[in-house]
Amino acid sequence: MVLLNLNYKQLKPDIIIFDERSGQNANNFFPLTPAEVTLLSEKLARDKKYQLKKVKGVNIYFSL
Repeated sequence: MVLLNLNYKQLKPDIIIFDERSGQNANNFFPLTPAEVTLLSEKLARDKKYQLKKVKGVNIYFSL
């Protein structure tokens, strides 16, 4: 397990999971800020090597 990281391409995780539903504590995304989590989500949505699956508002990105 690795903490969320904007440099995910270097780490090449098979799965990236985070909860963007409202009411989250900023500490849930440590070491990223909520704004960086949004940026990460946008980057992953454009990355053709990952596929998004939402489960009850939780974003799960699977590597292809």
